[in-house]
Amino acid sequence: ITKRQKLPVVVGGTNYYIEALLWDFLVTQDNHGVSENEINTTGHQNKPHPGDDKQLSTDYYAQLKHLDPERAAVLHPNDTRKILRSLEIVRKNQVKHSSYIERQQKQSGGSFYSGPLRFSSAVLILLECDQNVLDQRLDERCDEMIENGLIQELFNFYQSWQEETGQRPINTEIGIFQSIGFKQFMPYLQLIGNGECFCDEKANRDSNCEKILSECVTRFKQATKRYARYQKKWIENRFYRRPSDNLPAIYSFDVTSVDKLKSEIFDRSVSITEALIKGKTPIDIPERKHTEYKEISNRLQRYTCDMCHVTVIGEKSWIAHKGSRRHRYSLRKIRQGHKS
Repeated sequence: ITKRQKLPVVVGGTNYYIEALLWDFLVTQDNHGVSENEINTTGHQNKPHPGDDKQLSTDYYAQLKHLDPERAAVLHPNDTRKILRSLEIVRKNQVKHSSYIERQQKQSGGSFYSGPLRFSSAVLILLECDQNVLDQRLDERCDEMIENGLIQELFNFYQSWQEETGQRPINTEIGIFQSIGFKQFMPYLQLIGNGECFCDEKANRDSNCEKILSECVTRFKQATKRYARYQKKWIENRFYRRPSDNLPAIYSFDVTSVDKLKSEIFDRSVSITEALIKGKTPIDIPERKHTEYKEISNRLQRYTCDMCHVTVIGEKSWIAHKGSRRHRYSLRKIRQGHKS
């Protein structure tokens, strides 16, 4: 796009993709790599016993400890997604994931997260919103999605999956089924599949169908708002506080009031972009929250509480655990045991 003298504008989407576009990564995803069945013959996606997740996670973690102990040391034993990703990298490239990360950090402008910035003129424009207002907008968006046929769309995919896989159990923790919607509406989709309920909102539903659907909608909205909070935290850590000086300019606009979208957001965004294209300094000042590597190391430190049989990643999580009700209860039991 830039070779054609055009201005690329990337809007929305998954933040991981935007990060991969902006920064250089030593680990690429040119192909699908090693499948999970190749990593472990028990098969994770179509496993017949969803309750075995914990044991599978333990098995995967043991494999990673053997193949890449440095990477395993900074991952939680139950973080199956990241463990599988690290195993995939080792199996596909015959190089430890931790080695790639170490090489990235040593590059000029590199960090724990990636290599250097790929485009020196890149700009990030982030839209912020009051949390209560955002929650209300998300609820309205969920209602609109349902009105526009979300349940029918989910059921069509659910039905085709059942037909193609021979009624095999669905694991909602990985793959397409972990996306927001499938997991939350699964109980209702199963009732539709059994002929007990209907996709059509206008169809008459009995009290049980109404109850299950209402619970699914509530979970759907909760998951959506929870993910929005996760995205804000992710942006804070990976963009604002990225442990590197090699960062794009970041501008943040408040979109709580829709009345200001034209004057405060659009006009200012165009002004910033035009100034940068002309090689001038924008009137708006970019935001920057630099974080030292030491803080990143603290966030990746692994702690184990032998009293509570709990493992946490990061100093902040460890401090929170030590102040938790569960930990205080374990301490009281031990002290009472010593007294007796």
